[in-house]
Amino acid sequence: MKELIFRAIGQPVKEEWPGLLNLPGWKNIAPKVKGWKPLLRNLFRHFNPLALDLLEKLLASPSRRISAQEALKHKFFESEPVACDPSEYAVGVYAPWFSFTHIPHQ
Repeated sequence: MKELIFRAIGQPVKEEWPGLLNLPGWKNIAPKVKGWKPLLRNLFRHFNPLALDLLEKLLASPSRRISAQEALKHKFFESEPVACDPSEYAVGVYAPWFSFTHIPHQ
């Protein structure tokens, strides 16, 4: 499962995540394959580009990750068409069409 996550969002690197190598359990989950390019934009190629931009910023390494407050100010939430009134935004979203067991090749 960890390889699928690393393939989707990229591998953490020590240059962007100070202390990464010292995290408890890192040696157990460190990727065996180096140099995977993130496939997130390929996996969600039908998404609104602003949604993808927000998702990438939320899933970035800690040194580049935006805060929740910054996320709420992202242009995605101002873009048309709005799915619903902003007061009704879903907190958790279930996507039955998505499968991590089938990742398209680049």
